[in-house]
Amino acid sequence: MRHRHRTVATVLLVTLAVGGRAVSHAEAHGPEGAGAMAGAEAHGPEGAGAMADAASAEGELGLKECIDLALRNNPATRSARYGRLAAEANVGASRSAYYPSANATAEAGLSGNLGTSEPAMGPSGGSATGTSVGGGFSLSYLLFDGGARGARVDLAMAVADEAEMQVEVAALDVALEAEVAYYGLQGALWYLDAVEKIIRQSDSLRALAQARYEVGLARRLDMVQAEARLAEAELGRASAQRQVTESRGRLAKAVGLDVRTTLQVRTVAEGSEDTSLADIDWLIEMATARRPELRQAKSRVEQALAEVKLADAGHWPTVVANAGISSSWDSRGTGTSFPWSAGVGVTLPLFAGMDTTWQARRSRFDEKRACEELAGRVTEIQFEVWTARAEALEAAGTITAARKVVAAADEAVALAEESYKTGLSTMVEVFDAQGTRTSALLRLVQARVGWYVAFSRLERSVGAALAAGNSTGYFDAGPKVEAGR
Repeated sequence: MRHRHRTVATVLLVTLAVGGRAVSHAEAHGPEGAGAMAGAEAHGPEGAGAMADAASAEGELGLKECIDLALRNNPATRSARYGRLAAEANVGASRSAYYPSANATAEAGLSGNLGTSEPAMGPSGGSATGTSVGGGFSLSYLLFDGGARGARVDLAMAVADEAEMQVEVAALDVALEAEVAYYGLQGALWYLDAVEKIIRQSDSLRALAQARYEVGLARRLDMVQAEARLAEAELGRASAQRQVTESRGRLAKAVGLDVRTTLQVRTVAEGSEDTSLADIDWLIEMATARRPELRQAKSRVEQALAEVKLADAGHWPTVVANAGISSSWDSRGTGTSFPWSAGVGVTLPLFAGMDTTWQARRSRFDEKRACEELAGRVTEIQFEVWTARAEALEAAGTITAARKVVAAADEAVALAEESYKTGLSTMVEVFDAQGTRTSALLRLVQARVGWYVAFSRLERSVGAALAAGNSTGYFDAGPKVEAGR
């Protein structure tokens, strides 16, 4: 059984060690995608199109700039960075066992005798009260401890590796939060634009109804209904503006700024979505290579292996070399002495209530558990990629269907309005057609936002949710891949 667990650990560690290297843009897109814009990883090795996020206009922010702000300002990335620095400091502390320890002592004092009525005379005729000065120097070096200090270094390094991967996890999560907030604001702006379009159409219909009423071709009821429909559309503008305000605050929070900060973003144009997606096998391969959570699990296996070595070291003796020299002087004439010593000490563990044996057994079970957790994490990430791709496929299909509905609704409105102008249809029929188009426009907005959010989550599932040029390099410990849009 132990060999089986060791085999699983070895295979997974080797796989992750190879897969954990940096992946360049050319590798991510394949031979045909070397020149493609970073961030099309989820579209496949060929880099089939790039997601819309060109350089932002002056004074406006694109996705890359928003993620930049988030990585710099979000407390989660700073917290992870300090955790990594603390873990690295612990590595240095563990290595101190390879150096000798040296100590120096010094003392000075007065002494006398208060317990006799005889003249306070020393044995040689001097005063019994005197001054003494002394000092010493000692040196100690650990020669052998059964590999315990090496195991402690290995353990500290594995913990530091896990902390470094946590910086990447935090960066990816912060980037995803910024992406979702960014596209949430885009959706609010699209919704406001759709409402303004509806208002213009409603106002045009009101003007038509009024003109027809003034020449006696329509009832006053038509004009009143058109005015009511315009007022209703203007009421929707207030709701849309509130959503824009809330979304700006949500984006400001995501990038680590005061919610009162007004962020201006470049609007993503309609039809700029590239809804092609990579093959699932390629995406899973990328996730296995890139996800820092897998490298964290690998680090926990290495920690467990170090714990096993540390527990086994408890069965071995400890050998320490010691040397020291001291000096003392007394004013009462006892003279100055320089005693010294040097030697080697051996400590042999004989019995500790079976503690060492049980600790070794516990560490081996922890190793097996860590191996199983690593294998389980691989399966979980594969399922995350599978699910995220399925959601992205659904979102892509929704966009296509929503655009067809909008096109049909636009044609229906045009026909209804033309029929109303010629007196072949009623205002109610025009209202019905406009209502259908309004619903279609809002569904298209929802579909576009859903696509971008689904694609962002697919990027995150393969460990590539950072915009081109972004990294956690601000903290000297970031993702080793160039990814995102």
